[in-house]
Amino acid sequence: MEPTTFRAISQIIVLAGSFAALLGSAGIWYYGNQVDERRPYTQEIRAATATVEVIIDSDLDQNTHYMDKGGFLAFGQAKTALLTDSWGHQLGDNRFRHRGVLTMDISDEAVGKQVKFLADSEYIQIGFRSMPDDATVMSGTATITINNDVQIDVDIPPQQASDGWIIVPDLADVLRDF
Repeated sequence: MEPTTFRAISQIIVLAGSFAALLGSAGIWYYGNQVDERRPYTQEIRAATATVEVIIDSDLDQNTHYMDKGGFLAFGQAKTALLTDSWGHQLGDNRFRHRGVLTMDISDEAVGKQVKFLADSEYIQIGFRSMPDDATVMSGTATITINNDVQIDVDIPPQQASDGWIIVPDLADVLRDF
């Protein structure tokens, strides 16, 4: 075989290989972006809900729906707030349950940010307007759902409410998947 023929064949192979590498890089970029968009923690926040139940020490004899006294849940530092009305129910043995099914306002500043920005939160703050400011919290739970994809389960530790606020201080385990 002549050297010029071999050289021409080699150049064609190199050009074909370069084209294949370029095509492969474009495919990785395109499909990589699609995968990132589908990861729940990198998606933009569009909606969030929470179901919060707090058991306090109280002999209050009520079973009511507080239509005018809502609840509040916010991630500290991230400043995402969820608000709505709440319910109260006497459970017996000096235990009174405050319960709220909370929904984030679509004009909240968290809308449009990636879900993973909540990982910077230092605490969760919870309150019910119907709860006494100095309530003794015996236990509680909060389940927060973001975009129907990410669920955050929080245990509310026993504590004394301060000015009507309950704080869940340590979120390291709660937000470890972020």
